[in-house]
Amino acid sequence: MSRSFVVVAIVLLGLSSLDGTSVLGAPGDELFGDPAIRVFRIEIAQPELDKLRAQNRAYVRATLTVGEQVFPDVAVRLKGQGSFRPLDDKPSFAVKVDEFVPNRQFCGLTKIMLNNASQDRTYLSEYLCTSLYRDARVPAPRVTHARVEFNGRDLGLYVLVEAMNKVFLRQHFQNPNGTLYEGYGRDIDKQLDHDGGPPTDQSDVRALVAAARLPVDERMTALRQWLDVDNFVDFLAIGMLIAQHDSYALNHNNYRLYRDSTSGRFTMIAHGIDGSFTQNMMPIVPPPRYVLTRGILEMPEGRQLYQERVATLFTNVFKLEVMTNRIQTASP
Repeated sequence: MSRSFVVVAIVLLGLSSLDGTSVLGAPGDELFGDPAIRVFRIEIAQPELDKLRAQNRAYVRATLTVGEQVFPDVAVRLKGQGSFRPLDDKPSFAVKVDEFVPNRQFCGLTKIMLNNASQDRTYLSEYLCTSLYRDARVPAPRVTHARVEFNGRDLGLYVLVEAMNKVFLRQHFQNPNGTLYEGYGRDIDKQLDHDGGPPTDQSDVRALVAAARLPVDERMTALRQWLDVDNFVDFLAIGMLIAQHDSYALNHNNYRLYRDSTSGRFTMIAHGIDGSFTQNMMPIVPPPRYVLTRGILEMPEGRQLYQERVATLFTNVFKLEVMTNRIQTASP
């Protein structure tokens, strides 16, 4: 056997396991694939703490310790809308490890969210429901649990959520350099927050809105040019099946809209899924209240597509043994 053949074989074995899956995995697999609950210790010195008290959405310098790993000069700020809590309570944190130290990573990630779960007493809603979106091949962040200590104060259990930045986008889209928008309590015909990508006047979003408002007989062709229609229908279906009452479909809230610059089409991404399975008397079909939901459901082919996808996803994704096993894995 030649030496070159042996080298190639070793390389291939190093890249693939016996079942054909990548051993190297995706960024964050080390964190989200480990059921152990890590302790995240955040220390903020007084001058930076004063800055954070004065402007809690602005990043300040902190030291992050996770096990034996110490990360000085990480960026930390507070986060949350309805779940927002001040510093002296149990705040939620956004943590960026590469803000002040370029190219630094934690478990392959550059940013994480530490959510206080103030609106989810089970601490399991996002953990379970984001996995259902991903099972349906709808982009959604990965979730695990952590304990947080802040300046020596034990804040208890947190929900750790993958940030939607380029590390996330690269796992789900052909091109991670597109434009990422965020909607809080507003529909897509209003100005959205610009979360990432090149500067924009949001004319692409306005084009999507215009396509969704075309006459019914012209609409689907135009919508498919601007929107991943099949993915959006799956997004709607999963959201209704988990009774996500604070979603795009039911409250024009808790969503991001990403335009892949390669395909040119938008995809809607769920986040803030912390109140699912709490209002289970909801209808299975979303009300045609908002621009994209109405745009799809007013079309006969759109209604048929939605009905077909709800049935398929309920059968193939909402598997009791899978869901209960995940809950068991996450439970102490």
